Formats: sequence, structure tokens, C-alpha cells
Amino acid sequence: MSGLSAGAIEESQPGALTTAYNEVNNTHVGDSPYCLAEILRRDWAWKGMIMSDWRGVYWTADAINAGST
Repeated sequence: MSGLSAGAIEESQPGALTTAYNEVNNTHVGDSPYCLAEILRRDWAWKGMIMSDWRGVYWTADAINAGST
């Protein structure tokens, strides 16, 4: 993910982010430990809430284990 995305989040400090329906590395973003735990939580130090967009989560357990709150 680009530095532009990280900068926009850092600058605006939103209280929550919504996951996308897209897939990254053959995993839906809402179920992806890479996107949620590694990028958002670890790399960007995101402390806010991560939520799905209606049916943006395909496997509830995977989404929770990936870092959705």
C-alpha cells in the first residue's frame, strides 16, 4: 500500500476504517492478516476500529483473527 494512504490516515486520524471487497494475494482484505495485522496495525501503528462493509467479510473467524474489531 502506498505512502499516500498511510499519510492520509496519519494526518486525518479517523476513528475507524472499513475493509474493501478486493483481494490481496488471493485473500479478501477483510480476512487478510497481511493487510489488517501487518500493514494497518504493525506498519502504520493503527489503533482505531477496523470494520467490514456489510458482506465484505467472507469468513468471520478469519476476519477476527486477522485483526478486525
